[in-house]
Amino acid sequence: MSDKLTVKLPDGSERPLVKATFDISYSTKVSLDGMVLDVGIAHQMLLTYREWAAEEIDRLTTKLADWKAHQAHCPLAQQEAGEKE
Repeated sequence: MSDKLTVKLPDGSERPLVKATFDISYSTKVSLDGMVLDVGIAHQMLLTYREWAAEEIDRLTTKLADWKAHQAHCPLAQQEAGEKE
């Protein structure tokens, strides 16, 4: 995490933390990958990762659907797919 308001994601990009309300009357610390963080910040990081992962799944699903549609109409792509099987 480069600063308090962003998190570095697995693809190398940085994204602002998802806003979240976390009401707790005492300070609780958690350890994530050796970093000791306030539980509220850790919660925001996990929400940010979840949002990013959902976007990546949508992007990859769309890319796969586009490729399959291309294969259905392109003889060269059909031939390449047949060679891989």
